[in-house]
Amino acid sequence: MRYIKVIWQHIFEDEPYAFYSETDANAYETPKIEFLKDGTLLGFASGDLTWGDAMLSDQMIPSVSEINEDDAFDAIEITAQEFENIWIGIYHNRFYPD
Repeated sequence: MRYIKVIWQHIFEDEPYAFYSETDANAYETPKIEFLKDGTLLGFASGDLTWGDAMLSDQMIPSVSEINEDDAFDAIEITAQEFENIWIGIYHNRFYPD
């Protein structure tokens, strides 16, 4: 598994700004989370659960260095724990609000 965070540098208010993805051994997304620039959750997707506008890519996800070759994107690898904290947080906030 690989975990990445990608920031898309753009000016569009209604397009995803931050992407968090977990990829499998073949570099395909398993879960994915998308946020707007203001931090609002745009959507998330996994094999059995989708909410909002997020969809899993049907293409292999490039390496962090390949993503960073495009000046519009800033990608870093994150830990499994960092990804899980975000995934669990948005899942519980969406389906089990206080």
